[in-house]
Amino acid sequence: MEVLAAPVVRRPSSAVTYFSLDLALLPDSEAFELIWSLTGEDEGEERSRLSPSRFQLFHTFLRNFQYLSAIMNNMSQSNYNRTIASSPKGSILSEEPKQKSALDVINQAKSNIIRNSDFHGIESINVLHESECSDDDDERNQNESNSEDGSNPPRNTETTINSHEDSSSSRETFWIPEVPNEMIPVKNSKFKTEAEIEKMYKTYAEEGGFDVRKTTTRKSKQGIVKYIVCNRQGKPNARPYDSSTDKKRKERRKSSMFRRECTACIKYRICNDSTIELYVFNEEHNHALVNKANRNLLMQNRQINLYDMHFINNMATTNVGPVKAFRLMTSIRGGYELGGANENDYKNFNRDMNSHIKGSDAHLVITKLENRFEHVENFSFEHSSTKDHLDGMFWADETAKMNYKEFGDVVSFDATFRTNKYRMVFVPFTGVDNHRRCVSFGAGLLCHEDEESYVWLLQRFLNAFGKQPTLVLTDQDGAMKNAIAKVFPMSKHRLCMWHITQKLPVKVASDFANYETFKQRFSDIVWDSSIDIEEFEERWGALFKDYKMTDNNWFKDMYKIRERWIPAYFKHIPMSGLMRTTSRSESQNSTFNQATHFGSPLVYFMMSYEMLMERQRHKQNVNDHKDRVTTVRTETDLHIEEHAREIYTREVFLKVQKEIKLSIYACFPINSIIEEGVEISTLVETNKSKRSAPVEILNEDGEKELDWNIPRTTSTYTVTFNKDVNSAECDCFYFQHYGTLCRHVFCIFRKHNVTRIPSKYILRRWLKDLIPTEQLKKKFARGDWTDETNVAANDMFRILYECISKVNNDPIKLEELHNQMKEMKKNLDEECNEPMSKVDVLNKFLGVTTEQVVKIKNPILAKTKGSGTHSRIKSAKEKAQIQATKVQRRCGKCHQAAPHNARTCNQVYSKK
Repeated sequence: MEVLAAPVVRRPSSAVTYFSLDLALLPDSEAFELIWSLTGEDEGEERSRLSPSRFQLFHTFLRNFQYLSAIMNNMSQSNYNRTIASSPKGSILSEEPKQKSALDVINQAKSNIIRNSDFHGIESINVLHESECSDDDDERNQNESNSEDGSNPPRNTETTINSHEDSSSSRETFWIPEVPNEMIPVKNSKFKTEAEIEKMYKTYAEEGGFDVRKTTTRKSKQGIVKYIVCNRQGKPNARPYDSSTDKKRKERRKSSMFRRECTACIKYRICNDSTIELYVFNEEHNHALVNKANRNLLMQNRQINLYDMHFINNMATTNVGPVKAFRLMTSIRGGYELGGANENDYKNFNRDMNSHIKGSDAHLVITKLENRFEHVENFSFEHSSTKDHLDGMFWADETAKMNYKEFGDVVSFDATFRTNKYRMVFVPFTGVDNHRRCVSFGAGLLCHEDEESYVWLLQRFLNAFGKQPTLVLTDQDGAMKNAIAKVFPMSKHRLCMWHITQKLPVKVASDFANYETFKQRFSDIVWDSSIDIEEFEERWGALFKDYKMTDNNWFKDMYKIRERWIPAYFKHIPMSGLMRTTSRSESQNSTFNQATHFGSPLVYFMMSYEMLMERQRHKQNVNDHKDRVTTVRTETDLHIEEHAREIYTREVFLKVQKEIKLSIYACFPINSIIEEGVEISTLVETNKSKRSAPVEILNEDGEKELDWNIPRTTSTYTVTFNKDVNSAECDCFYFQHYGTLCRHVFCIFRKHNVTRIPSKYILRRWLKDLIPTEQLKKKFARGDWTDETNVAANDMFRILYECISKVNNDPIKLEELHNQMKEMKKNLDEECNEPMSKVDVLNKFLGVTTEQVVKIKNPILAKTKGSGTHSRIKSAKEKAQIQATKVQRRCGKCHQAAPHNARTCNQVYSKK
């Protein structure tokens, strides 16, 4: 253990001040020669004065005390600063003549050591016999403070011993910090402010290797007295836990005892004339001080700063906890010793934030959104409560409303769970933008998934946006179905095809063995958007007749609601092909689930939502910028392709470009007639089969060879074209489904040399630059930190990193930059005002101030469909696969392995 100062050994009744060598670890003979040489005596009869027997008593006397000699520390003898851990019992000298002789030898030895050493700064060393010392520190320090010069006395190391023969009584070792003289507090010194004296003592403590804290404040006749003490002051809580007697008391967690009753401190008083005077300074510590290598672990050197708080708060909005945030920050800073705050400090800040929110979580969110509703233009927000408990809320900002105005023809919404600690379901409304990317139109939180709650939410959605969507896509939730019928009577409600087809394995796997062939034919029917209603009806009936499944109840139910999910019934609905499943909603829900946590308060959930909206709109702006600065290469020499590239966004143009190419290589007019100025053309489209590569076959000789004859299928389409108005309609209804022209129309346009897409076929939703860049760059205020403050701070970080990058290869300039920054920090420490309190900082992060009176209470823990389980909900397909692997029990009546028992056996056979 590295010892930074001379320890002091104290007995409470008497004191003898001396310095000596650490001879306890030397053999008696070597110690005898060393002491004799230090006394400066000649050999011969002088040497006989200290006989071996008398030296043995002297050596035993040294073993009773634990100390380090300040003189030895200055004699460059590294092995003289060790500490004797203990001394043998009963080794105190009991005879007075022998004790005097031993002390005489020590006194003579010290005189020669001082005379021959390079130690300076101690004017006199006295050996005191049985000098009583007072335990009243206040009285002793007060007398010292009234000395003539008013300065600190010489910093001597003192040892107090007891003259009683009982050597087994307790004793302590004290450490004194080694710091430059200008840092040592001076008694009777005056200070202007309390902050000045606190800063002085903290600087001294940091250099000395210990932490400090404020403690008692009391009043006296001379003014208000305050204490700043060592952080290890106070009695340790060492009460043991006995399970046999302490039945009611909770067992304490195992932890080390930190406090050691250290008496090191300063005391200052605020006098009646407002002056501040330091009148007591005790520098002795009864515990080891922290060495320089570990100074970064001191409490005052690992205080969490505002930058760390910002980092923790920002990481929390991306579902990164304080532990991972600390590891990321450590990696950014380049090491744990440079990290400032440690892992526990990060966790404690997160704890403080949650404690600050407490029961005012819902109130904080409502207050924040209401303030935004009052001050932000075109922001919509509404909430509902039951018995003052929040049970629903909806919000949408100006950018969301602009997105809905341009892309709100098709809307999908689906509830997701486990985004907050109250189990409120999160319902985002999702659409498709002009880059064919997901875009959010607003969102809501609900405590219940019943019809009444969804009616309330959809009504708020309609109030905010002012018009009903053309098509609404959801899953088979009955509450959603009824709510849409009530609030959106003009909208077409479509069910997610994926959710329906995923139930197929459960409904048919146990009925017949040819499941794979049935599944293929079933998918060809329900997913084909080119067939009409009559063809669908015909193929559906033939399918179930061939497989004898006309009595299947589930298929009967799906057939009854075929108008809600079969594509043939949506051919005339504009943009019906844009979304046939809720996969985009599922994708958005997955993104929200990754950025939120099921244990997050609503405040953190809203921060995460705002951050995700900023990310989504940033990507939208990036796509707009990409359309402005880049150009897609054309693949034909048609002018209509050039025109399409000019008007459409990149993603939409790539799809149009594909249709234009296929109009040349896959579509061929075979017949055309003109009726009343309108040309009716019949086209044949050749399509490759799903097998697009050659396969190995056996020829007539039995040898393997590649078959390059890839089969093709042909389809016939009819296009009606009016040359006078450049109007064209195709019976594939591609334009109605997707909002762009099909290959068949482009084929007729090429035939008639049409060089530009008619304006009636250019939908605004696919054009470039629909949402202004300034609108996309508007940010949510995740707190009270203004945009100017954030921009300035981020720009400072950028400039700093650039400066470091420029001088990184020049050590001299790097050191100059380092010194300039330290000087700048020093000036800022002197000039800047007091930092904000932790409560003010937390309120800044939240963007709203906590209040004692809570108007809206936190939601009651909701019981929703997706809550109450810690395991993933298995899909219908997984359940069917698990069921198929189980060994079926045999019927006790027919003795067959079948999904029935003896009680239901007759019923099954009677149905058959």
